[in-house]
Amino acid sequence: MADRKRKIKKTSLDQFSSVPFFVQIAETMKRRIISGQYNPGKQLFTGEELEREFQTSNITIRKAMDKLKNDGFVERRRGLGTTVSRIKQEQLTFELGRSFKKLKESIQKLNTQVKVLEITTTRSSEYVQNFLSMNSEQDIWRMKRLRIYNGLPVSFNTYYADPTPCIRISKSEAEKDDILHTIEQAMKIRFHKVNQTLRSIAADLDISSALEIPFGAPVFFNETTYHPVSGKALVLSQNYFRGDMFIFRTSSLL
Repeated sequence: MADRKRKIKKTSLDQFSSVPFFVQIAETMKRRIISGQYNPGKQLFTGEELEREFQTSNITIRKAMDKLKNDGFVERRRGLGTTVSRIKQEQLTFELGRSFKKLKESIQKLNTQVKVLEITTTRSSEYVQNFLSMNSEQDIWRMKRLRIYNGLPVSFNTYYADPTPCIRISKSEAEKDDILHTIEQAMKIRFHKVNQTLRSIAADLDISSALEIPFGAPVFFNETTYHPVSGKALVLSQNYFRGDMFIFRTSSLL
């Protein structure tokens, strides 16, 4: 079972994709593991729960779990069921300059709307704890938002922070364009530095549903931590941008 009992949500498989259902499920679970939604060493949801979420057969779920096991993302342990492996990914990293900040500013200048999908306090995953230097007993404030342009969702964003100051942020405040300023006001601080990583990924079922794009479509994934002068990261954001709607552009002197 998971760290907490949950209400089983429904995740719709892409009926029109040429990608087999078990691959869609495996890739979706893989992205959830990489992004820290499931803690290493913890048991995944049961086959019955996954059947209910993805509305598919036990055979399809077993094939998805076999793929995850073969790809090194889960382990099967006697008496414990299927547990999450500790993933060590070798990745190529490059520095982001001011271009991403300029992109953010240019997005804010567009005629976009912000829709808040969720504001909640929940148990923090080990992945988020490591970013924000939290202990395993602490809960986390989590907010999910969509940015919509001309009726289309173009980015899907999740923010994590200490719930003590952020729990007071209302839905109307969260739908303001400059959410960072709203969080600063709630925390009564000023952010001094951000650390960012950017990579391209293929949309899984969660992301394709949020952004209304096909399973496997290209997506830019930006992960950012926000730091005050003291240096410790206080906020983590995970941002998914539609690959067909964004161009990252920069210029530099030779």
